[in-house]
Amino acid sequence: MSLIRDDDEACLVELHARGRELLERYRELLDDDGAPAAVAEALSAVVAARSDRLDALAGRLRARDALPSAGDPDRAFIEALGDLLGSADDALVDRLVEAETRWAGLLDDAGELEWSDEDRAALDRLARHIEASIERFDSARRG
Repeated sequence: MSLIRDDDEACLVELHARGRELLERYRELLDDDGAPAAVAEALSAVVAARSDRLDALAGRLRARDALPSAGDPDRAFIEALGDLLGSADDALVDRLVEAETRWAGLLDDAGELEWSDEDRAALDRLARHIEASIERFDSARRG
């Protein structure tokens, strides 16, 4: 277990952990085949892109001699279970958009901290990814 040395590092650890939880949640939904086709397609695209963004965050943590966190797999599983139980198309998309929006909120909080150029670039790419994910889920709602 590594010690968190500053607010920047704590923020990166939290962003990475929450992203890993969401990734696991979305994989659970895909594995269960419980999502409607349009939502499953959006989930697949988000999962494919998410791994690269999380790898970049993990790289930024390793550059600080810190270890990335895997997040809480139990929370991811419970959230995926809730998604499946309320898997009516609009309800599921609402839950996915809400999850992405909460993660974006953590990223917004990160904007108040001072970052190196490399960290800022990774966070900017993550912000664009989250925006694109929300747009994909909203598009799946429309059809």
